[in-house]
Amino acid sequence: MKKQKIFNTNKVINLSNKNLTSNHLSVLNKGLTFVPSKYKTNISTLNEELRLFERRLQLHYFFETLNRKKEKQKLTTLSKDSNKNITEVVPFSKNPHYWPPTLNKTITQFCTDLKKEIILMNTKTHKDNLTKAEREALIDLRKDENITIKKGDKGAGLVVLNTSDYIDKVMTQLNDTNTYKRKEIDDTITVKQKADKIIQSLYNSKHITFKQRRYLTNFKPKTPIFYGIPKIHKQGTPLRPIVSQIDGPTTRINELVDYYLSFAEKTIPNLLQDTTSFLNILHKYENEMPITENTYLITLDVTSLYTNIPHIEGSEWVSDYYDTTKGQWSDTKLPLITKSQLRECILFILTNTTFTFNGELFQQLFGTTMGAKFSVKFANIYMHVLLQKFIKQYEGQIPPFIARLVDDIFLLWNSDLDTINRFITSLNKFHPSIKFEAKLSKDNIQFLDTVVYKKDNKLFTKLFIKPTDCKQYLHYHSSHPQHVKRAIPYSQALRYRRIITEDEELYSSLINLKQKFLDRHYPILLVNEQIDKVKLIDRSETLTYKTKENKQQKLKQLTSKDNFLPLILTYHPNHLKTSSSNIHRLLSKEWERFTNENDELRDIFSNATLRTVFKRGQTLGQLLISSAFPPRWQRKKTDDDDITNLLALFLAENEQDKF
Repeated sequence: MKKQKIFNTNKVINLSNKNLTSNHLSVLNKGLTFVPSKYKTNISTLNEELRLFERRLQLHYFFETLNRKKEKQKLTTLSKDSNKNITEVVPFSKNPHYWPPTLNKTITQFCTDLKKEIILMNTKTHKDNLTKAEREALIDLRKDENITIKKGDKGAGLVVLNTSDYIDKVMTQLNDTNTYKRKEIDDTITVKQKADKIIQSLYNSKHITFKQRRYLTNFKPKTPIFYGIPKIHKQGTPLRPIVSQIDGPTTRINELVDYYLSFAEKTIPNLLQDTTSFLNILHKYENEMPITENTYLITLDVTSLYTNIPHIEGSEWVSDYYDTTKGQWSDTKLPLITKSQLRECILFILTNTTFTFNGELFQQLFGTTMGAKFSVKFANIYMHVLLQKFIKQYEGQIPPFIARLVDDIFLLWNSDLDTINRFITSLNKFHPSIKFEAKLSKDNIQFLDTVVYKKDNKLFTKLFIKPTDCKQYLHYHSSHPQHVKRAIPYSQALRYRRIITEDEELYSSLINLKQKFLDRHYPILLVNEQIDKVKLIDRSETLTYKTKENKQQKLKQLTSKDNFLPLILTYHPNHLKTSSSNIHRLLSKEWERFTNENDELRDIFSNATLRTVFKRGQTLGQLLISSAFPPRWQRKKTDDDDITNLLALFLAENEQDKF
C-alpha cells in the first residue's frame, strides 16, 4: 500500500525574540485543543468524578422514594405549589452543593466498588502521544516568562509575542482615558454587596424565589480579568479587548438580564442566529424580489460596537424595547420584571466594570465589555432600535432587505449608487459614536463565512475562508475518544454542503478539506468515508433546523427512559482499550449486579438510564494560555502556597495508597 503523504504546515506566528526549535513548533502546531495523554488515570480527579456520580444516584433515590410516598398519600407533587412538578426545569435554582439529608449506604458502596474496578482497569500505562523532547519543549514554553502565547483572532493559529510587547499593546488600549480609567481600590466586594441588594429587591417583589435568590447571590466574587487577542490581519497586530468575568461581582445579574433579553431578542425580524439562518433568509428574499445585473450586494460593519454604546442611552433603548415586546412572550418561566427594574440591572452592570491587568485596576467608562454574558443580546437589541430610529426619520429611499448578526449587516438593493451612498452617509451621521464601514458590489461579496455571488440573475453562495484562518482542526493523535475524531470530518463536510450551492464548487472544496485533515494525521480511509457520506445528502436537508421536539425525541432515544444519570469521566485511552475491556461494559456489568442484588433499588432506578459520558482532559491551550496575567504558573509562590501544595500532594498520595 502506498504510504500516506502528510504535510506538516506551520500554524505558529512567532513575533517574539525566542528562537523556536523544531520541538517547540511540533508541540504548538498540534493545536490548542490537543490533549496530551497521561500515563495513567488521575486518581484525585477520578475520586471527584465518582463523588459527583454518587450524588446523582443519591438524589434520584431520595426524590424518587419521597415522591412515591407522597403518591401513596394521594399528593401529586413534592412542592407546596401544586402546579409545579419536581422534574420541571426552573431557571437560576441550581444548588450543586446539595446532598440528600440521608444517604443510601448501598449506593455509596456501589460507587466505591466501581472506583476500585476502574482503577484496576487502568493499571497499565498508556503510550505517550508526545515525545520526551516535545514534553521538554512544552515545559520550556510554559515556564518562559519572556514570551506570551495567545490564540490569534479570526482563527489565526497561535501567536507567540514578547511579554514586554504584549504588556505595551494592552497598556496602549487601557491608557485611552475616553474608554478606561485607573482605579486605586478594588471594589469587587462592594459591587457584589450592591448586586445582592438588587437581587434581594427582586425577591421582595416576588419576581424570584428563595432558591433563585440563593443561586444568584451565593458565590465568592473574583475581580474580572482583562486580556487581548492578537489581530494578525491588522497592521501592527493590535489586540481585541476581552474581559473575562467568570465569577465577577455582576456575573449572576448578567445571567438574569441575559435570560430576559433572550425573549426580547427573538422578536427582532431578520436577526441571524448563524450562517444557516442567513442562507434561509437569503433564499426567502431571493424568491420575493427580483435579482438583476443591477442588484447591489452590500455589507455594513459597525466599528467597535461594544465599546461605543453609551450607558444611559443603551440601558434606556434596550429596556424600552423589552417593555414593548414582552406581551409577545409565552415561554418565560419567571415573572416579568418591570422596565425600570431591567434598566436598573443593565445600568448596574455597565457602570460596575472594574477589572485587573498585571496587578493594576481599571474601569471601563463607555460601552459594554466583550466577555459579559448579556453583551451580545444587549448589543443586538440596541442595534435594532438604532436602525429603526434611523429609518423612521430618514426621508430617502431605504433598502428592502436588511439581515443582521450583531454588528454585521447584509443588504440587497436594486437601486443606483448615488441613492445607496446617500443612505450610508446619512446612517454614519445619525449617531455620534456608532459608525459603519461599507462594502458593495454587483458581483460578489463576503458575509460571515460565505461569499454571496450572482449568476444568471440568481444568488449563489460558497465558502469564505479568512486569509488568517489556519483550520487547525483537532489533531488525530490527541487524547480524545475515537467517535469525536470520526465526527469532525463529517461535520465540517456537512458545513461545506450547507454553504456551497453548486456541486462543482463543493467537490473542489471537499478535496481541499480532505487535505487539511490529512495534514492533521487523520487516516485517509476515515476521512474518505466521512466526507463521502456528505456527498449523498441533499443540500435542502442541511438548511433545516432541528426542532426542540426533534432534539427531545433524539435524547429519549439515547437515554431510553425518563431519567438520564451519566457517569462523567475525564477521557483516558485506558477507558476504551478494547471492545471487551472498556468503561461502558464495566459500568453495565456493575450496575446489573447492583440492581439484581436489591429489589427496592431495582424498582427505584427502573425509570433511569446510566451511561458513561466523557469530558476532555487538559488541553495545550489550558497549559500554555491564560486570561490572567501573569499566568498563575509563573507567579512567585509564597510560603502559604508551598504548604498548601505539599498538603495536597500528601493527601493525594494517601488516597492512592488506599487502593
